[in-house]
Amino acid sequence: MRFYRSRMLIGLTAVLVLLLALAACGGGEEVVPTPEPPQATDVPAPTDTPEPPPPTDTAVPVPTDTPEPTATAVPEPVAALTDFVSEEAGLSLSYPEGWFEGGLPGFNIFASTEAALTGDNPGTDGPVALVVTGSTSDFTSTDPEEAINEVITEFDLGDNDTIVEGPTAFTVNGQDAVYTIIETESDNGDPLTAYVALVINGDYSAILVGAAPRDQAKEYMGTFAAMAETIEVSEPAATTSDVSTGDQVSEGILLYGDSVEASLTDAGSSSWDFIGLEGEVVNVTVEPQGDLDVVVDILDESGASILDFPVDNSFGVEEITDLAIPGSGTFTIVVSGYDGATGDYSLTLTEAGTGVAAGDVSGQIVYSEITSGSVDGINEALYTFEATGGEYVDITVSPTSEEMDVVVDVLDANGRSLLDEPADNSYDTEYIRILPIPEDGTYTLSVSGYDGAAGDFDILVEESYLSQPANFLFASDELTDAEETHDFPFYAFADDLVVAQVDPVELEFDVVLQVYSDASNEMLDEVDANTGFEELLFTVPEDGNYYFRIVGFEGSTGSYDITLVGSDLVTFETAVGDQIIGRFGPDSYMEYMIRASAGDTINLVAKTEDDLDLILQIRDFDDNVLAEADDGFSGEGEELSYTFEQEDVYIIRVSDFFEAGSGKFILSIE
Repeated sequence: MRFYRSRMLIGLTAVLVLLLALAACGGGEEVVPTPEPPQATDVPAPTDTPEPPPPTDTAVPVPTDTPEPTATAVPEPVAALTDFVSEEAGLSLSYPEGWFEGGLPGFNIFASTEAALTGDNPGTDGPVALVVTGSTSDFTSTDPEEAINEVITEFDLGDNDTIVEGPTAFTVNGQDAVYTIIETESDNGDPLTAYVALVINGDYSAILVGAAPRDQAKEYMGTFAAMAETIEVSEPAATTSDVSTGDQVSEGILLYGDSVEASLTDAGSSSWDFIGLEGEVVNVTVEPQGDLDVVVDILDESGASILDFPVDNSFGVEEITDLAIPGSGTFTIVVSGYDGATGDYSLTLTEAGTGVAAGDVSGQIVYSEITSGSVDGINEALYTFEATGGEYVDITVSPTSEEMDVVVDVLDANGRSLLDEPADNSYDTEYIRILPIPEDGTYTLSVSGYDGAAGDFDILVEESYLSQPANFLFASDELTDAEETHDFPFYAFADDLVVAQVDPVELEFDVVLQVYSDASNEMLDEVDANTGFEELLFTVPEDGNYYFRIVGFEGSTGSYDITLVGSDLVTFETAVGDQIIGRFGPDSYMEYMIRASAGDTINLVAKTEDDLDLILQIRDFDDNVLAEADDGFSGEGEELSYTFEQEDVYIIRVSDFFEAGSGKFILSIE
């Protein structure tokens, strides 16, 4: 998000986050999976696992239209209301007594419970309403009916399948207004109903978005309507920053590239100065320690904010990225604790868009060829490579000097990192896997020695398996006993390359990664190269069933993440909680095994951003289709819930109705 955008655009983004939570809009990032892969203390009886039969042509039914939702009645509210006034936001309204209130001026939140106020899925944990206020200058029309359609169209918040009532015009406190009701689902698949109202008073407006579980819609749509009918919008009282330095003296002057450690005390906010030139573009990152929640603003020499609103977008790190300096001068970064909170934080100021100077580059990287280099302990070593947007790369940097610890980063052409933070996950080799490339161009690999270490290293950059027809399975689990082992079965054809990557969560947890033949229970390979990330590349000797095994070194225990990688022809065994990313090959379908007991229920959620018409099926090994979902159209997702009638191993099939032979999907097993 570019934080120098207008307040209303930021507000509309907030509406997007609340509305739908937001599965109906599509394209949301996947949550980090918390899978529970199969566990065993003994080697499973692999001979009982049938081999998947060769693919057969199966008739694929034509998708049927999704039923239109029914209109939701809006009854009279049953709760008494209490008044709320915010001069800073230019807003007054009434909300139910006993509800919780939070947020910031201009982004006010009202919720029936504290859990609903702070939960990750708005509306799922109980009714919640967000009210965003700001200027109408971003609308092309001040007519409420046209403006609300503009909101819906801008963010794809509804269509004929989701809008169940309205837009309907009404008048509130002499102001023009309009509302609509939308049915949708949360990111977790929970059905929600949302009430959206827009109130316009001259140059200022308010958007109210109320969301509630669909089975509570009859009760709470009336509550949201009653809140909307009390809204009064006016000019905000504060046009400058809502975070003030007061009489506080700046703690110092920052240069681009500086990082500082500081503290917030009972004395109030903390401030730092920097000199900016018109046209420069900067990034500001504030990382609080512990439970501290920070609010960040940037002021010009007159004390006015150059942001449209102070930044408080998370309970952790706050980032202001790609901020254009409006004019040359001295600027002040103001850090304060939300609601007067105190604690320690770090602040980093960098210049964005400067790129990497050509004279600083140590060499050019060629895919799949080892590049050797060194660092002197003072300067980082920079190597460039060309990459294609939409593809993925795997990067390995291995120290060749004894006791050398490397830190690795990947920068785009503007000098911005593609990583959340530089990779320093072990005392030895650093692995960056399945790194998405945002666009065609030249990228830079930065290598430095930890704590000023000097030494030599080797670099290997390769096109990730996911750039080809392939599938990636992501899981997590924990070894809790010294004798415990975890097995991850798969079926593959001769000469297939199958990869297992295990990343222990705790630094002291050391894992051993093995691969076995399922037919003979013979260990075929083993790796224990690091105290940390382990990777085993296995070329399948013949068609058959195999399994990777995770063992704690000398009884070591702890949590880990595992990624299994194979071609589109490899069939992995999955479990509830796993997540899969797949890219179709010419067959336009992929299959996965799952073990289930009688009465077990699974929910499959598939999403795609490509031109795919996904079909989900659950099959037995006699090729009978037990359940199928084909309700969406091209580019839409599919969901399938099924309860197994008997204990057995089953097949999950994901296919493309068009059989286009390309395209990527994400499958969650819940």
